Amino acid sequence: DLVNHVDDAKQAAEAIFGLPTGEVDLPRVFARGNHETRGANARNLSDWMLPAGGKWYYTFESSNAFFVVLDSGEDKPDSHVEYAELINFSEYHQDQAIWLANVFESPEYQNADYQIVLVHIPPFEDYSVIFPEDFLTDAFDPVLTLLHEQEDIDLVMSGHLHRGDIWLPQETGLPYPVTTCGGPLGVDTAAVTAQLTDTGIQLDVIDILGHTVESAWLPAK
Repeated sequence: DLVNHVDDAKQAAEAIFGLPTGEVDLPRVFARGNHETRGANARNLSDWMLPAGGKWYYTFESSNAFFVVLDSGEDKPDSHVEYAELINFSEYHQDQAIWLANVFESPEYQNADYQIVLVHIPPFEDYSVIFPEDFLTDAFDPVLTLLHEQEDIDLVMSGHLHRGDIWLPQETGLPYPVTTCGGPLGVDTAAVTAQLTDTGIQLDVIDILGHTVESAWLPAK
């Protein structure tokens, strides 16, 4: 959700690539949010910055970690009046689920020291425990089912909730921790860092002033 909606290439590029990093030169990985599927030029986003594999869902490796980047799509059903019958996430997510099942079976995934999933909408099993609104549509169920069953995932990193937080398994019922980041106001904006070591993962939620406001240590499995 780096944009509210996609208006044109200049607006999208400034929002997505202009995100400040405290003057630290960091590589960027893009996980599409639901707001990047909205707007007059949302369909053209694929022409401007689609990942090399030709899909918004993809994988990459870094050091001893294997990353799975998923596309959670819209948080409203395909039939919602906002889309004028122009989207078909139901079929899209079925294809993504077939791809994801093969990823989970791949030796590259299974042999990595850490398996980390990046997906915009967090895959909570029961949103009512945390929020009164369910942000995932039924269309995402094929992917969601695989995520809930994959117990060897070490960490899921998400956004969407407009708050920085660390959600541990005892809070969500999931077999792995989930982080969320972002924020609607400057003072509430928070980022999450994950430091991978030989013995575990150090998670820190950092506010816009650079203060660490929450931390967790995840021992290596």
